[in-house]
This record gives sequence, C-alpha cells and structure tokens, in this order.
Amino acid sequence: MKSGRLLLPCTEKIDLAALAYGVHFAQREQATLVPLALLPASKQQRAQGSQMQTREQADDFLQAVKDQAARVGVEVEPCVLWTLDVVRSIRLFAQEMLCAGIFLFVRREVPVLLSSDVITRLLDEVPSTLLLVLLSQSNGAEQRSHWLHRIFEYIGGIYLGQEMLSLFLPPNDAESTIIVLWPLSH
Repeated sequence: MKSGRLLLPCTEKIDLAALAYGVHFAQREQATLVPLALLPASKQQRAQGSQMQTREQADDFLQAVKDQAARVGVEVEPCVLWTLDVVRSIRLFAQEMLCAGIFLFVRREVPVLLSSDVITRLLDEVPSTLLLVLLSQSNGAEQRSHWLHRIFEYIGGIYLGQEMLSLFLPPNDAESTIIVLWPLSH
C-alpha cells in the first residue's frame, strides 16, 4: 500500500478521532489521503437523514482533515461530490482515483463518518480494499472481540477459504483494530 491513495469518505458528522486515525495510518503507509465529502443531490435524500447536508459542512470536514494532515506532513487531495447513490459514487471514485483502500470506521457498533447502510453495502460488494477500523473505547478489548466475531461471521460464508483478511493492531493505539478486506478476484 506504500505511496498510494487512501480514500476517506464522509456523509455523516465529523469524528476527529477517526480523522486522526486515517491521517496517521496514511503517514505510516506513506500514502496520500483523499478525503471525500459526499453530499445528497436531491431534497428527498436530504430529508432521509444524511447528516452532511451543506457545502459548509463538507468544507468543515475537508478542513479538519487538511489541518490534521498538515501537522504530520501527509499529502491530501480533498474532494466534494454531489451524488444520488453514495455507495456507487464511492466505488467509482476509488477506482478512478486509483485508491489503494477505502476507510470505514465503527465505534461501539455505531458507524462513524458513513451511515450503517453505506458500510453494509460496501461490505457486501467489497469494491476495493476496505480498511475497516474498529475505533478504541473504554472497554476496547471486549468490543474488539465482539466486532471481530461479527465480521468473521458475516463474511465467513462469502469468503470461505480465501485469503482476504488481515488484522493489524497499530503500534500507536493498541485499543484500535484495523481489518483489511480485499475484493475477490474474478
């Protein structure tokens, strides 16, 4: 993954811990971070609950990533995209930008930066390498165990016998876990 691009998509409210994790992971991998603010293209979508409703909120997300990245010398390529289909847009954007991976964050069984529906659909499709980060919390080991069990149970039937999972415990935060899912080769 060295010297590639890592996609950091966001449709929900900003989580500074997730942004910091993404920035530090990109630094460690010597990768360019691509924060992508996805905005609903229709009034109906905005009414259905996307938290990132305005260009101003998107700009806040992009600025927060740029500020954290500047502190540690990580290159960023910020983007805003108006979309009718978030999952399709993430998949196509990652392909077009040649991203080595897409960040997905979860804390206490609650998705961070993206909705539960978006994360579930991305896990179903595995359009690109997915970097599923289980963010730390006070009972991190217990929660990590719970999520690892759920992830393996969820994908076990789909990817049985295929080497497509890697688990990393980052040295800077032993309470967080990252699970890497690679797409199946056809």
